[in-house]
Parts: sequence; C-alpha cells; structure tokens
Amino acid sequence: MELLNLKLTFMLFLFFSSIVKYSVSLQYVHNNKTSINNASAVISLPLFPYASILKQHQHHLNYTELVQSRLASDAARINSINSIIQYKIHHGNFSGNNTKAFQQAGISPGTPVFPNYAGVYLVRIGVGRPEKQAFLMVDTGNSLTWIQCQQCTHCFRQFGPRFDPYRSSTFATLPCSSRQCNSFPKKFKQCSGQFCGYDISYSDGTYTAGILATETLNFNGFPIKGVVIGCGLDMNTPGLGDSAGPLGLGAGPESFPSQIRASTFSYCLVDMDSKNQFSTLEFNSAPPRDSVFVPMIRNPKIAAGHYYVGLTGISVGGKLLPIPRATFQIDGNGNGGVILDTGSTHTHLPKQAYEPLMNAIWERTRGISRDKTDSTCFLINCARDYERFPDVGLVFGNGKTVLVARKNYLRLDRGSGGGTRFCSYFWETKGSLSVIGMAQQQGIRITYDLAIKRIGFSPNKC
Repeated sequence: MELLNLKLTFMLFLFFSSIVKYSVSLQYVHNNKTSINNASAVISLPLFPYASILKQHQHHLNYTELVQSRLASDAARINSINSIIQYKIHHGNFSGNNTKAFQQAGISPGTPVFPNYAGVYLVRIGVGRPEKQAFLMVDTGNSLTWIQCQQCTHCFRQFGPRFDPYRSSTFATLPCSSRQCNSFPKKFKQCSGQFCGYDISYSDGTYTAGILATETLNFNGFPIKGVVIGCGLDMNTPGLGDSAGPLGLGAGPESFPSQIRASTFSYCLVDMDSKNQFSTLEFNSAPPRDSVFVPMIRNPKIAAGHYYVGLTGISVGGKLLPIPRATFQIDGNGNGGVILDTGSTHTHLPKQAYEPLMNAIWERTRGISRDKTDSTCFLINCARDYERFPDVGLVFGNGKTVLVARKNYLRLDRGSGGGTRFCSYFWETKGSLSVIGMAQQQGIRITYDLAIKRIGFSPNKC
C-alpha cells in the first residue's frame, strides 16, 4: 500500500504541475456538489459496433483477427468476473494492487477485466467546454465512468486525441471532503491533499488510477452538468476497444444511470460484425409495449455491481431441458446466478446446463458434420442445414421465455472451412456463474427498468 500511495502522490504531483501551466488562461476550481440537470428527460444517442468505428477510422483488422480477439478477451473477462465475485464474497471489495489477494482468489495473471478489441459497442459523447468528442465503451459490468486524460503517465491507444481537463472550463476536481468522494468505495479511494484520487485494480494486477472530478457531458446535443467521472492518469490496462474509457452502466451508486437518477436505460445491439449499422443507447425512454419483463435479482453477499436475472431453465425447439433449477440460482454463499454483460461476447453456462443444451442441439442437427478439432463447430453446406438449428429459449422464473434465434448462437468462422464453418456462441464455464453475453443480446431492445427492478426484452427493436 505504501508503494501505491507513492505512485498516486507522484501522479497527482504531475497533475498539479499541469494546473500551473494553464493557470494564466483557465480558472481551476474544486467542486463540492454536482448539478445534474434535466435528469428525467429522454436521452438517445447512437450506439456503434466496434467494426463500424474501425471502418470510419480506416483501421485494418481482418475478420479472423476480430474473431480471435473476441475469443481471447471473452475467456479472460469471464475468468475475471468469476474471480472478482469470489473475492468480494470472501474478502470484500478489492483494495489497491493487492497481488496476494488476487492469487488467493484464484485470479490468473494476464486476465483483463475489459474486452480488448472487437467485442465492444461504443457511444460518442462530448466532454467539457469547449466540447471534445470521445468514444466510450458501453459497459454494464463497470459502474465508474472514466476517460483517459492528456496528463496520463501510462496511456493506451484510442480513437482521437486524449481529453485535456485544463482546456475545459467546466472541469472541476472533487476534494476529499466532498460528498461524492466520501460516497466512493473506500477500498478504491486514495485521498491526497486537495484531490480525491482512486486506484481500481483488476484481476491481472493491472489498474486504472486517477482523480475524481465533475464535468459536463454532452449526449447527442443534450448537455448534463456535474457528472462525476474519473480522469485517468495512470493506466496499464489494454486498449478498451480503442475507446477513451468505459461509460459505466453498472448497478453501483457511482454509475451514470444512478447519477442522473434515470428510471430506465436501454440498448439494442446490432450485428457486432456490421460496418454500416448502428442502434441507440437510451435513458428514461419507455420500454416497447411487447417487452418480456423478468425480475432483477440481487446477490445478497456482494455490493451492487452486475445485473442478475432470474433464469430458471433453457428450452430447445420449445422443449424444456432437464436442467436442475438450482443450476441458475444464487446459493447461500453468494455463488452462481445469472448476469447480463455487455463486455462478454459468448453466453457462458456451467456444465449442468451446457451439456444438456449442446446435446439437444446436436440431436436436432443429426447428419450435419461437426468439426473434428472442435465439437462446438459445425460444417454447414447449404441453407437447409442452417435452418435445422432450432431456436433456444431462456426461461425465467415468472414463466416468461426469451427466444435466442440461431443467428444469435452460431458464429460464422470465415477463417476456415471455405466460409461454411459455424461455431457455437455457447461456452462451458468452470464456475457456477452463468453470463448472458452480447451475441445472444443482438437484435433485442433490452430495457433496464431501474425503478421497478426488472429487465425487459423486446426482439427486433433496433
């Protein structure tokens, strides 16, 4: 911890030095209160898949590289989510760069909590005044919104220039005495004199450190003043899909929806491989009338963070599979359950659910060749074979079912098999936690009703 404090003190010294540099032309202020305005208004902004942003910025990454990047970051993220939840259950929240604690939690080195490349969706917002555009990664598994600042000592690649807070007249640091600083999780907070610093460690020992501040964020022409954000000054995380940082949509009190007191937020994910399509991320909009609503579930053993849902079973072709209901429940120790995640591409299921699911799919597709090197991949030679793959139903505790179409659980692997190799987006996980990933969420307007504590699914509403 002493090493961490030294690192943070040095970082803040560099940050303070930059204040002096711009003090002639800019007024540096502290902010003890936020002024979130028009919190009940409907906000809508374009939501882009990473592939379309690559095209706009003429970054070249072929399809095989995109797929491989997704696979690598997906496995790492699930391992990270499982490990972090386990650590929180047994030890509480993470505290700084506690390498020993990470090892005790069974967290592997080299396991980033953020997806690296293709498995992300981005929004573009305006930051500060004068307004500077920045792409942020939409992340329901992270609550703090932070952006990489110009004064960073360890930085990562991003689309466009880094944000310079001292060229913004609306940027205001939060002192340690502020309400927002005092309400920030103590384990992540590192106060140093006049600054409210933070240091959040992830599962591989990487971290993001910076200071808390308030800033005006502009959402597609709708400015919101006094939003608490992190100004990232020292990050050894990988590039977050080339974004400037995450837009925190998690269930924690510091998340953006919580700050603006949004009654709802919703998104519809277009095909992640699309280079020409986009949808919207919306706040305070009414859910579609045909939404299938399921209750949010709280894990009583850990603080708010992820969104749990009450999944009770899975059906294939309308037939309920023989999966014990306990497979998807949070047990008395806080293990298990089912979460929605916009940072994971695949849906990850424990063995008790994964094996019956894949067996049922294999039974319905007899005669279609499977790849000898990977039993989750199929060699499909005609449209008739593809159409034999059944819809998969996610069955919830209130009796409602959300259908997952074949296009949302079969991935075309153009890298081999002459374009006829399709692989499953369902993966087996070693832990008891189930994660519904982005592939299965595509094409569905998903509404997080924060007022009533429920989640709505409305197909074909992109």
